[in-house]
Amino acid sequence: MTMITMPWYVPSFWGDIRLSAEGEHTRVVADKLTDPEREALAFLSTHAQKKSWLDAGQTLGEGEAVVRAPLERVAKVIAKCLKRDRKLVSAITFADGAIEELHDGEAPATAAGTKRRGRSPKAAATVAAPRLGCPAPDFEAAHLRAQRVLESFLQPPQIADFRQHNRFVAIGHSGRRYMITSRLARDQLAVYHRSLYDLDDKIPLCCHDYDVPPAEEMLALHLLLALPGWELYLRKLESEEADAGPHGLDHAGPEVIGGSLILAGGIQDEFGRDLV
Repeated sequence: MTMITMPWYVPSFWGDIRLSAEGEHTRVVADKLTDPEREALAFLSTHAQKKSWLDAGQTLGEGEAVVRAPLERVAKVIAKCLKRDRKLVSAITFADGAIEELHDGEAPATAAGTKRRGRSPKAAATVAAPRLGCPAPDFEAAHLRAQRVLESFLQPPQIADFRQHNRFVAIGHSGRRYMITSRLARDQLAVYHRSLYDLDDKIPLCCHDYDVPPAEEMLALHLLLALPGWELYLRKLESEEADAGPHGLDHAGPEVIGGSLILAGGIQDEFGRDLV
């Protein structure tokens, strides 16, 4: 297996569980854990003991530890525990801004080595697909500690807009432009109405995930927009059949050349600035 030195984020309530590959093993770093996060690591410890991924009697908690299993397998165990009964989507981003979906059991080394040969992987993450529906957000402001995970998937102009305005422009797999806005940015929501807004059709789209911090909700929207089929999932109405994600759905809009989102080639935000 090719050694991929990049982080794999499994955003939890505060984004404090981080995984990184060390050859064919995985380093787990955890800090300031909440009860659900502790339960997830306890579940991983039990699973890892059965699989001989950890030494006898070794458990996982706050701090660092190495699990003798590939990154993608460890990420899958933690994600399923943290996000029970949710549709999970894993994706990898590259230094040029491209985002690709990692399918069940696929290693980041495979994606980097075969799909994007010659391009450097930057980060990977597993998120829950946002729920379809359109309730108005009603949350008090909270510290956006999960933003460091989100920013790993953004280009510099997007990061600047996110930090200044709590929103940024994303390009869907179809080539459509979207505004992704934090549910805490009430001044911006007065303009864009919902967390996801189609800038080309000038309509808000009804999807949300109020079970996670605002920055993690924004990350899930950003990733799914860039992946084939999942963009159409986000455009569905709550009353429509959503089934099991993108399978069997026709892609909305023109295909991007090469079948992947690349934030380049003169794509600009609503201020006329290049995204890369």
